[in-house]
Amino acid sequence: MLSYKDINWINVEINGSRADVYMHELKAGKDNGLEPTVPCNIVASRTGVITQTDVQSGKLLYKQGSGVSEGSVIVSGAVSSGDTVIYVHSDAEIIAEFYDEPEFSMEFTTVERVPTGESFAEKQLMVLGMVFPLGGDSDHTDTVCTEQTEQCSLWGLELPVRIKTETYTKYKEITVTRKLDDVIKLLEQQLELYKFNFLKEYEILDTQTELETTETGVTLRASVKLRGDIGVKQPIYEH
Repeated sequence: MLSYKDINWINVEINGSRADVYMHELKAGKDNGLEPTVPCNIVASRTGVITQTDVQSGKLLYKQGSGVSEGSVIVSGAVSSGDTVIYVHSDAEIIAEFYDEPEFSMEFTTVERVPTGESFAEKQLMVLGMVFPLGGDSDHTDTVCTEQTEQCSLWGLELPVRIKTETYTKYKEITVTRKLDDVIKLLEQQLELYKFNFLKEYEILDTQTELETTETGVTLRASVKLRGDIGVKQPIYEH
C-alpha cells in the first residue's frame, strides 16, 4: 500500500499453500477527478436498470426503466444549441438496480500455518537515516514479523534517534479437515467481508446464494441485488 497509491484497502488470508488477496482500489469518485470546466459524458459503471434520474446538465439518453450496459453513455455532454453542438460538463445522478455475483471456494482439507507460541525480538538503532542492528542474527524462516518504533528523548526533548523492535512469531504447518457446516460458515463470512468492503457504497436489496459441494470442497456462488448511483463522468475527446 505504501508503494502503490491506488490501493485503498487490502487483506491477505492464508489458506493452506494459497494466499487469498482481497484488494480495493482507490477510486476517484463519480467526478473521476475532472474539473467543472472539462466537457464530459456520464457513463454507466454497472450493467443494470435505471430507476431514477436527476440531470443538472447534459442530455439524458435513457429513460427511467431502461436497461443499460456497463460503459454506455447515459448523459451526453454534446448538447444542441440552435444549429450548433456545444460540449458541456454533464452532471447527474443515475440511480439503477443491478447485480453483483461473487464466488468463493474452499476445500475440506487444507494445509494451514498457525502460530507455535514461540517468538523472539530483535532491536535496531536508527540514527539520521542509518540503521545499526543491536545484536541478534536469528533464523527468520516460518515467522511473521511485527514492528514497533519508539522515539528517544532526553529531558523531554526528542532526539534524532529511534529504537525499532521487530517481534518474530514462529509458525508451523498443520493439516486441517473441516466439516461441511464449518466450511459453509467460513464461506458465508467471506461473502459478508466482500459485501462490507466492496459493496458498501450501494444499498443491498437482496442476497441469494447457491452452494455446490464436491468430494473435496464447497463453492458458494452469490447473487447480490443492489441499488445505487452508477453514473461516472468521462471526458469527451474530440478527434
